[in-house]
Amino acid sequence: MRSIGALILACLAISAPIPAYAQANKLVALLQQAGATQCQESSLVCLTLQVPRDHFANAPGETIEVTFAISLAIEASQGILFYAVGGPGYSGTATADGLLAAFNETLRGRLDIVFFELRGTGATNALDCPSAMAALLQADMSPAAPDAAIAAAQSFVAGCTSEASNADLIPFLDTEQAVRDLEAFRQAIGSPRVYLYGESYGTQFMQAYATDFPSAVRGLILDGTIDLNLAYEDFHLSYIGAAERVLERVFDYCRNELPECARDFEGDPSEVYDALAARVAAGPITLDYPMPDGTTAPRQLTSSLLAMSTFSSLYEPAWRANFLRALAAASRGNLLPILRNGYALYGLDSATLALADAPGYIASAYYPVTCGDYAEGTGEPAERAAAIMAEIPDLATIAPRFTELLYNERLVCAFWPHRGPETRPAPFAGGSYPTLILGADGDPITPITQGYAVLDNVENGSLVVMEGGPHVIFGRGIACPDAIVSTLLLTGEAPAQKIQVCTQELVEAYEPLTITDPAAATPREIVAGVEAELWQLPEFYNWYGPEQLRIGCEYGGTIVGTLGLETTTFELADCALWPNLTLTGAIRDADERTEFTLTVSGAHEGEIQSGFDWDTRAVSLTGTWDGQPVETPRPLP
Repeated sequence: MRSIGALILACLAISAPIPAYAQANKLVALLQQAGATQCQESSLVCLTLQVPRDHFANAPGETIEVTFAISLAIEASQGILFYAVGGPGYSGTATADGLLAAFNETLRGRLDIVFFELRGTGATNALDCPSAMAALLQADMSPAAPDAAIAAAQSFVAGCTSEASNADLIPFLDTEQAVRDLEAFRQAIGSPRVYLYGESYGTQFMQAYATDFPSAVRGLILDGTIDLNLAYEDFHLSYIGAAERVLERVFDYCRNELPECARDFEGDPSEVYDALAARVAAGPITLDYPMPDGTTAPRQLTSSLLAMSTFSSLYEPAWRANFLRALAAASRGNLLPILRNGYALYGLDSATLALADAPGYIASAYYPVTCGDYAEGTGEPAERAAAIMAEIPDLATIAPRFTELLYNERLVCAFWPHRGPETRPAPFAGGSYPTLILGADGDPITPITQGYAVLDNVENGSLVVMEGGPHVIFGRGIACPDAIVSTLLLTGEAPAQKIQVCTQELVEAYEPLTITDPAAATPREIVAGVEAELWQLPEFYNWYGPEQLRIGCEYGGTIVGTLGLETTTFELADCALWPNLTLTGAIRDADERTEFTLTVSGAHEGEIQSGFDWDTRAVSLTGTWDGQPVETPRPLP
């Protein structure tokens, strides 16, 4: 087990004032003239600008605030990088410190890096409707009930526009407005030429910016690239078709490349999934969900939750492993891991089913941007919605496992009060500056085919594709593509090769199921299993601290985690992570050593004490087990 206390507490700390080294940076004077100050809870410099609420009004009057956060170069700056985050719905300023952690020291030392709030996400103009959003995420929008799907979308729009305090800003939250916010910042710092980096939705943003302000651009990097020339329906068909293929590759990887994964399944992975999908298509499955207080509550695994959480699981090699593990448990009759993962990927608090706290992310801000960028049909909202659903039977053959994704978002946009233009922009053409396109053939949401389409139309373009990689490939600690991106940003030179291929495992860090036969469990397997299961619980790995962590165990009982300055403690009370094996005791996790003290009852009776030394990597084990003494194992040749 890794010690997490110091890491979380460090993230919560408030940083010191602007370091002295930054004073030599000429950008500092320009920022100070514009009114920049130290950001409240980071080492970055923040500048809040008043920008027109409507940049396209004949006589702009009303304004809104948009904040920018700047990481200043430690050495003499070699350039300025504008960083556009994904979503839409993420705030670049709120997530800047985490994103900067992915930059190597050379890049952080030699570049001024600028993050910004996207409209709809800022402290003063966020479009936040958490109650309506939570209801939408829990709605079962099955293709078997098109009228119910339409009603859920219509209800969300009505609820969100009533709940959100800034609903009057909806007509002004699209990308073209926000692009001009960023240009206002560039002008405020002297109109320098800049590098642009966009990830996922940020590629859409930066293509628009580069098209509108080509003379501002020194170089452009698009990571997880969107082809803006695609109509809304065609964009959905593109990524959902890709997701179907990626899912089948994940199943095949389990069969042929991960023997421990194949062993965990009772049946073929594809057949297990399709059988489960058929069950929930016939109606939701009610489960007794373990609550943090040790009780259970009835919860439903729906067709929508299965489809959406499976799709989201495809974004990352590690998430694909989590999905396979949960599906393997389902093949053995345990559907709770599928439901747990679904809540986590949906961003729902598993105890309350309200939207979980996700610093820097406002889920409902997705719709004013997306619906404001794309038109969804013609006619009245009800007519548009009916037309969408009429297409689905013919389109479902393209994406039988992800049919719902063909329409659930589009239905919301059919009812959204502000719609985008009915014509799509011409294919992005780039410019005299280098354009570097990044993507992965395992990306389910911005498929590499869209990156290829942009490459084939752009001037001075080059491409890096990651075989088996995630959605967005820069900043994952992999030399390829990080070194290629760094070279462009530090030299301004495009790669000599037009197309380069990197490789990553399609599925990473698969953790086999633990204690599948409780009657045969050993003390050492119990200790290893507790650690493995804790790390697999979404409530644990999404724990930000400093509040206590409370988790209901799969078959009864609880785990309570407390974050300390030097030691993190987990108390287990009648916790049954496996059937007929109940654990009571504690895990104490420190930088130097992790210790387990557990009382076991059920299929076995025992007292286990175990320790792991982080410096020596040595394991010790003592106690009693079914009336016999337990000693540290003596491995044999």
